[in-house]
Amino acid sequence: MNLVCLPTKLARLCNRFNLRNRGLTSFEMTPNLYAVEALLIRPMTEPDRVSAAELWKPDGGLIEVFISHCWVEDFGEFCQSTYMYALHRAQKDMPCASMADVVRCARNLILYVCAFSNNQWNLPVELGENIEDSPFHKVLKADTTSTVVLNIDQMGALLFRAWCNFEFYYSHELKKDIVLNTRFGPLREINAAQGCEKVMQAWIMHVFELLQDADIRMARATSTADLSMIQHRISGFSGSGVAEGLKGADALNRLLKAMVANQVLPLLAKVGNASALESALNCGASPDAEDHRSVHALTYAVAVHGPESFTAKVLLNYGANPKAAVEAPAVVAMFSDLPADRKEAIKRVLSLRDEERALHLPAVKIAQQEHAARARAALKQLAVNSWATAADDGREASPITPAKGKLAADPLSPSSEPCTAAQASAACVAAHLKAGDEDARKA
Repeated sequence: MNLVCLPTKLARLCNRFNLRNRGLTSFEMTPNLYAVEALLIRPMTEPDRVSAAELWKPDGGLIEVFISHCWVEDFGEFCQSTYMYALHRAQKDMPCASMADVVRCARNLILYVCAFSNNQWNLPVELGENIEDSPFHKVLKADTTSTVVLNIDQMGALLFRAWCNFEFYYSHELKKDIVLNTRFGPLREINAAQGCEKVMQAWIMHVFELLQDADIRMARATSTADLSMIQHRISGFSGSGVAEGLKGADALNRLLKAMVANQVLPLLAKVGNASALESALNCGASPDAEDHRSVHALTYAVAVHGPESFTAKVLLNYGANPKAAVEAPAVVAMFSDLPADRKEAIKRVLSLRDEERALHLPAVKIAQQEHAARARAALKQLAVNSWATAADDGREASPITPAKGKLAADPLSPSSEPCTAAQASAACVAAHLKAGDEDARKA
C-alpha cells in the first residue's frame, strides 16, 4: 500500500508567515503541529472559540484510538502515519473487504489527537491543575479507548517528550493495546511490497537505532510544572516482566526498549543482521518474538539463512524454542504470492506432529485467512473482467450466479450449461476457494 502525504498547503503558509515576519520574530514556522495550531486551527475556530473536533463534529463521538505524538513532527509524516494505521486496522477488521470499503472504515475511525481535540482557546481550564484533570488522563482511562498509537517520526521525537512518556506509562498501567506506528504503518505489521524491501528494512533499523538514545529521565516538556508533575507520577511506577525489580524511569526505559526490540526482532532475523539481533535481545526482546502473522523470528532465520546460520544460533543461544525451526521454509511459504505454493505449504505444516503443529497453528490460521481473501479478490476481479469484456464486445454479460446448490456451473461437467470463459474461470476460482475453506475447517 503506497501512500505519501506532503504538507504542501501548510508549507506554503509557513513560508508566507516567515517572509512577512522576517526580522520581527526570533523563530521561523516549519510545517509541524505548532504551525497547524497557529495558522489553521486558531483562525478556523476563532469565531466560536471551540476545538477543531467540536467544529467538525458537533455531536461528538466515542474515541476508539488515542494518538500519542510530538508536535515538532513533520505534519505530512504525522498524517501519513496516522492514516496508514487506520488503513491497517480497517484491513485487519475486514480482511475480505474492497479497498473502497477499507478506506471508508478507516475514515470513520474516531481518534483523539490533542491539537484537534482539545480547545486551544481554553487550554488552562481543560488541562486542569493535576494529571487526573487532564484530557490525556481521561481519554486514556475511558473504556472505549482500546488502543494507544505511539507515532514515531524520523527523529524519534516522541521518545523525548514528557507527556508522551506519561501516555506510554499510563497505557501500560491500564493494559491498553499499545501500537508502535511509523510512516509505513504499525511497526510490527510492516510488510514490504516487492521492490520496497530495502526501504522498509532501513526504516525499521532506523527506529531501532533511535531507540538506543531514548531515556525517559531526559524527557522535556514545554511547562516545567507539567514536567515535575509527570516525573513525580512516573517515579512511583514498579516494573514487571522484563522490568521486574526496576522502578520509575528505569522500569519504563526497559519496557519501552523491550517493546520496540520485540517488534523488530522477526525482521532482524529475516534480514540476517546478527549483531542488531543480539542488541535487540539484550534490550529485552523475547527470542520467541513473532511478527503480525505469528511467524517466529527463528522460523525466518532458518527459512532464509539456514539452520546452521549465525542468526539462527544467536536466537537458539538466547533460548528460542527449537520447534520453531521445524519446516521453517514451509511456514514462510504459506504467505507466498503463488496460490499453489501457499496451499502446498499449508498442507505440509498441518501434517506436522502435534506439538510442532500447535506452535505454528496461529500462523496457519492467518495464512488460511489471507489465502481465502486473495481467492475471493481474484473471483471478484474475474467477475468485473467478464462484464468489461462483454461491454467491449457490445453484448450483455450474464451475472455469475450459483447453480442449484453449487458455487457455479462446473465448466468440466458434460451436463453444464454453456458459460463464458470468464464464468468458467470464476467457477474454478470458486471451487478452489471452497476447497481452501474446507481445509481451514479441517484445521
